[in-house]
Amino acid sequence: VSNAKYEVTVGSTSSYWQTASHLYVSSFLDDTDKETLLRMRYDSYLGLTTSQLFNAQYALPVGSSWYVHNGDIPSDWTGADTSSWTQYTPATFPASTNQIQLYKTTFTVASLSDAAGFVLSLKYKYACVVYINDVEVFRNGVTGDLSTSSVATNNYNNILYHQISLPLKTLAVGDQPAVNYLQQGSNTIAIAIVAQTALQTASLFDCAVRLSLAGSRIFDTTVSSTDINGSPNLITEHFHGCSMSSPTCCSNYWTVSFNDDRREWISSMTLFLYYQQTDQHPKQFVVKARNNNLEEWTT
Repeated sequence: VSNAKYEVTVGSTSSYWQTASHLYVSSFLDDTDKETLLRMRYDSYLGLTTSQLFNAQYALPVGSSWYVHNGDIPSDWTGADTSSWTQYTPATFPASTNQIQLYKTTFTVASLSDAAGFVLSLKYKYACVVYINDVEVFRNGVTGDLSTSSVATNNYNNILYHQISLPLKTLAVGDQPAVNYLQQGSNTIAIAIVAQTALQTASLFDCAVRLSLAGSRIFDTTVSSTDINGSPNLITEHFHGCSMSSPTCCSNYWTVSFNDDRREWISSMTLFLYYQQTDQHPKQFVVKARNNNLEEWTT
């Protein structure tokens, strides 16, 4: 594809597509890994959108050149200066001398118009810390200030591209002002990859950045539930005939996990009543989230 934005329109001679029928648009990152750009289905009973825009262009494509610095951690490693760094492509990334690898590059965002956020497709095995424009936007598997003694608490079984969706800027909370993550024009991204031991020095890194447009991010999931009747495991399929309920007001749980440890920034939720439901509407619910099974739930 050569354009940035595409619009997909779906329809049917029937009022809905059969359950588990979806239209997927994906981008292959390598021979096996891919990023889902869009998932749609048609169901007039649920009132699902029939036209959806998506962005197919990467601001930073897979396989781009990166500046690399190994051995120590410069005080300004997250900034734009690369005077003590050497540029490589992923195929030529050198091994590190310890468990810390530092990568940095710049990419250009022509316009933030219509963008709802952005997605990192980050290939790594252990831990990472990600900065964009000198602001930390994500970390996984490492705590505290980064130093040459930092070690990873995370270890994936397979080497995959993990998707991380993020907002264009944070929300102002109390005395903390909003912080822009991306800006129109040039952006600097700096990533630290942290292994578990100083013997794990091979470079297994790559990263892509893509602006995302508004739309549902509920795809490629695993669902579990407790004390819920009906078809709770099929609710994310967005089929009007699937529903879930409970005969009591006990603590019922419906849990959605994103596959391959995908991390999602969620700004809003849309709940659908059963299409024939006229009474017994839900009175309240609580939304909680966590990144892994070792963390406490956050409301």
